[in-house]
Amino acid sequence: MGTVEQFPTKTAPRKATEPLRANAIADNPAVPVTVTQLVKHYIDKELPSKAHSTQRTLETSLNVWITPKWGEHRLSDVRTVEVESWLHALSLANATKAKVRNVMHVIFAHACRHELLQKNPISLVRQSAKRKRAPDVLEAEELKKLLANLQNPARALVFLTAATGLRVSEALGLKWSDVDFGAGIINLCRAVVHQHVGEMKTETSQKPVPMDGALATAPCDWSTQTPYRQPEDWVFASPKMNGKQPYWPETPLKCFVLPAAKRLGIAKQIGWHSFPWNVRNPAKGQR
Repeated sequence: MGTVEQFPTKTAPRKATEPLRANAIADNPAVPVTVTQLVKHYIDKELPSKAHSTQRTLETSLNVWITPKWGEHRLSDVRTVEVESWLHALSLANATKAKVRNVMHVIFAHACRHELLQKNPISLVRQSAKRKRAPDVLEAEELKKLLANLQNPARALVFLTAATGLRVSEALGLKWSDVDFGAGIINLCRAVVHQHVGEMKTETSQKPVPMDGALATAPCDWSTQTPYRQPEDWVFASPKMNGKQPYWPETPLKCFVLPAAKRLGIAKQIGWHSFPWNVRNPAKGQR
């Protein structure tokens, strides 16, 4: 390349060799050059090691948003400001845009790790995840009325998530062997996302949940009503699947919770994050 006098710093020869390196990469069909090729490389090398819920998030962002827009771009042609402008123009919630941005960052970080790029063009992309509209939250009295108008298993499921801050995926992942009525605790061992049984998100998620008073009564009452009450049965087993799978989270919400709220005149948009305990502890609801 030249002498030390011509290249006095460590970065100087690296920059000088970049065009040669780029040409070598372009001539090698096994090395990703376009975003589509990079996505495939990432999916082959990294995606299998991710949790199932993470895989679904990544695949959705890649297949629906990133690859259709950027797939044919060469990696070196993806620019920070262009990506930022594209995100801002999307008709999506800020939280969804932020997820798309983060997935792009992960993909390009993968390119940097494999020395396909010197820097990640997504690092400086700005995209807020702040909600444009605060979620509807049930007041304590509204939640009380709702519970009084629900039948099991919806009542037990709503009570459990509202009182403990469990994610609905964690509540649906419970088996009767996890519920220790004698010790007054619920042991958390798994989560169910899109009917895929996986591990908990964090170590904190695996801490036992204390169960006493009304919280102990709700699952106890349900255990005497469900036909699926063996230790290895799902607590919220789906009768449609003959107890072999838990409910999908949308099913009790749409079939029982929302109709009950409508009957009570509760006009709020209710989801599994609408219950007071969960909203006060949005990071998890953290226990």
